Amino acid sequence: MPIHRINTYFRFIRLGVCVLLPVLFLGAPSVRAEPLDLVTPSAGLHWNGLTVSPFAEVLYFYDSNYDRVDQGAESNHGPSLRSGFDFSYGGNRHKWSGQFWYQWEKYMGEGRLDSNQWREKIGYLYETPQGTVLRVDHYWGEIYQSDFERGLWQDRREFALNAGIAHVLTPKTRIQLDLGSEDVKYLNPALYDWRQYSADLSVARVLTPKSDVFVGVGTALEESESSSGFSKSYRVNMGLASRATEKVSYRIAVGGEAFDPTGSNESMTLAPYYQLGATWRASRKWSWSASGQGQHQNSEEMAGNYGVVYTLGLGSTYQPNRRVSVATKALWRCDINEIQVVDPATGNLTDRVDNEFGIRTDLNYRLSKYASLRLGGEAMTQISTISQNEYKRFRVDMGLNFRY
Repeated sequence: MPIHRINTYFRFIRLGVCVLLPVLFLGAPSVRAEPLDLVTPSAGLHWNGLTVSPFAEVLYFYDSNYDRVDQGAESNHGPSLRSGFDFSYGGNRHKWSGQFWYQWEKYMGEGRLDSNQWREKIGYLYETPQGTVLRVDHYWGEIYQSDFERGLWQDRREFALNAGIAHVLTPKTRIQLDLGSEDVKYLNPALYDWRQYSADLSVARVLTPKSDVFVGVGTALEESESSSGFSKSYRVNMGLASRATEKVSYRIAVGGEAFDPTGSNESMTLAPYYQLGATWRASRKWSWSASGQGQHQNSEEMAGNYGVVYTLGLGSTYQPNRRVSVATKALWRCDINEIQVVDPATGNLTDRVDNEFGIRTDLNYRLSKYASLRLGGEAMTQISTISQNEYKRFRVDMGLNFRY
């Protein structure tokens, strides 16, 4: 690591220590005054079934490679401020929930513009006395960070609207229809924007008192600036799903997907398809989660190219008492391009396969009912058959979280 980057890093650490030590000493009297497990977080504001929980974050960060490049990586640091609120409402079988936040990051060095991010999401759920369930989810935002679990680059504006309806046919049989649309636009003109519309139909049968087995079919249309017309995909799958409980919730689907990149039905490629989502509250102290997907996707970098994307995420949360919690999540993403590309280093055609790995850990220490201390860090690396696409990056942040 270059000397100037090492010096910058240690200046950041010294600044963080100077900021956080006084906070720890100020919080020490409250720590001594009451047992650890008696510190209860705030539950928000309540009005006739409506709960609103405002929050704010005041952090300082250091990013070792904010452009995610192999050669000429530049580091940066600065303050990060975020504020927003969560809300939920329940009554007369109608349930609403949502969140809005705005974040500002100031980059003290040169080379990276300041980041302004925001996001809002709303969810609605309605259940009839007969057991029919209607669900609508929506989100909209402008995000700086890459989301490589879903395959989205940094500096993007995204919009999504999804809806689903589930109906009980018999005491042991249920049918479900899910519809979705997503629109992603990038600030980087070198990346290709895209829009996707999807539909999935599944039939579930009770397997045990706590789980169902299901079969499903689905299709998707994707319009991308990297290709003309709509690409089409068709999938079939089967799997297991749990009845939601306080401890366990999961849905696992495996099958196959056919992809038509031009929408002309002249050429089809086949690949495995899977969707995974699971949470498990193993004990009062430990919680675990898993997520993943495998499907076709048009390239956002190269016109006319497409490939298969596989992801897998594993997470854990450890909370030994009401003051301390440690959350960790590890992610893997693999992009396999279908069409060979030119390797800039050799000038030859080659297969492009990118494997991206990341891990993030956040340590939170509750100072009081409304404030907590946070120290977080993440490390990411990409290994590719194209050496120019490889990079290594880490980012750390520390500061205070407030929530009412």
